[in-house]
Amino acid sequence: MDLFKPTIGIELTNKYDKEKQDLIQAMNSIRELSQQEQQKLFTELLGRLGLLLC
Repeated sequence: MDLFKPTIGIELTNKYDKEKQDLIQAMNSIRELSQQEQQKLFTELLGRLGLLLC
């Protein structure tokens, strides 16, 4: 099982740039999921958003 991948890199210190990079990475990761996995993730995110709005 590959749950973790060790990496070496540079972390941005500017909060805006760091969050922007994190969002781009998240979008790329979602694109790598199958259609069914994307739908499941979307459903789970909508459920969490609903809980936050209550």
